[in-house]
Amino acid sequence: MMSAADWLNQTFYGFDAGIFGLTNDFLNMVPFFRYVARFISYFGDSGIFFIALTVILLVFRKTRKTGIVLAFALLINLVLNNYILKYSFARPRPYDTVELFKTYWTAHSGIVMHSYSFPSGHTSMAAAIGCGLFLMGNKKYSWAYLFIPLLMAWSRVALFVHYPSDVLFGIVSGSIAAIGGFFILKLVLKIKFIDKLCTGDKLF
Repeated sequence: MMSAADWLNQTFYGFDAGIFGLTNDFLNMVPFFRYVARFISYFGDSGIFFIALTVILLVFRKTRKTGIVLAFALLINLVLNNYILKYSFARPRPYDTVELFKTYWTAHSGIVMHSYSFPSGHTSMAAAIGCGLFLMGNKKYSWAYLFIPLLMAWSRVALFVHYPSDVLFGIVSGSIAAIGGFFILKLVLKIKFIDKLCTGDKLF
């Protein structure tokens, strides 16, 4: 019986190989972007940056509702991505499965990851944050936050530590988490104590 990881590898091989090939060609022409990819990817390491941003937003009254959305989004994403999808699919990293992909990885990155590949945790966290900020912001400019997951997705592919299909589904799972956080906010604001906490009214 075909495993979930094998199904992913076979189903998305053409897509993954095509994107990897274009990325390899681009980085060969402009090697500087290898360092750009490392820099962008750094912000997703262990989720520290995204967690810190969420805490800061929770501290201030004017941004507290946004902070609540991001907090729930990160929590949903953690459970969905790290504890359900990664272990359900158990997909090895691209450099551990296809020799051509390992050649790309050796040339441009060499960064070893110790968790399963699908979906991308860095990208899903970035999508949870970016989509959450988009939902809670002024739509005239908050669409710019959607570049956060796109940049993170590109960086993970450019480092060849994730398949392009990993980051694609990472964007989907992170966006679902953000939408979940948004609707949870709507529910918790019905609790008077939390509503007052967000608006700055006296609690008692």
